[in-house]
Amino acid sequence: MSPKGIPPKGSLMFSSKEKARAWLQLADLVHDAGVDQIPCSSAPDMFFPDNTDPVNSAQINMQGAVRLCRESCPITNQCATYAIKYEEEYGVWGGLTAAQRRRLRKVPR
Repeated sequence: MSPKGIPPKGSLMFSSKEKARAWLQLADLVHDAGVDQIPCSSAPDMFFPDNTDPVNSAQINMQGAVRLCRESCPITNQCATYAIKYEEEYGVWGGLTAAQRRRLRKVPR
């Protein structure tokens, strides 16, 4: 990995423009659903815990974030698809932890 966790140029099978377009589409879905309806927008620390949090605290937050996301977010599927495809490494996306997304990427399709 290069600085700040950015994969080396050419290591991904998609362009940065493609990822930017996908991100903007996801942002449009958030806007259309209403930011107040998207749990991670109102509690980002729960979905993206600080690395300095004690492990148990971070785990509890992640479990709560997964539950909130799966139970109340109107764009869970689109968010999970984005995070898996674009290899988001941190946080809860689409009701999936980073470890869950890594496992899903390894499953043959």
